[in-house]
Amino acid sequence: MSQPKVRWLKDRVVVKPIPLQSRGGIAIPQTAQTPEVGIVKDLSSKVKDLRLGDRVLYPRFIGEKIPIQEDDQLPGILTEYLVFSVYQIIAVFNEN
Repeated sequence: MSQPKVRWLKDRVVVKPIPLQSRGGIAIPQTAQTPEVGIVKDLSSKVKDLRLGDRVLYPRFIGEKIPIQEDDQLPGILTEYLVFSVYQIIAVFNEN
């Protein structure tokens, strides 16, 4: 079963959070003031400053959490994504 197509309104972006890890692969606990890092997975047609796959920095505890099934081969396995306004993004990481 595939996910229905969604047309995001206004200035919305969909971000998949990335857990922070140390160089040794140990998960780093987050504090309340620590911003989060994620990858842009989908966005509204009105958003011009971002591209799919951009790594972004955003404040912790923002947006609406939505569960999305990523893989049709693994039914019932849902991944949590965030939907929020592009104006809440603090920075975009330059991969060049």
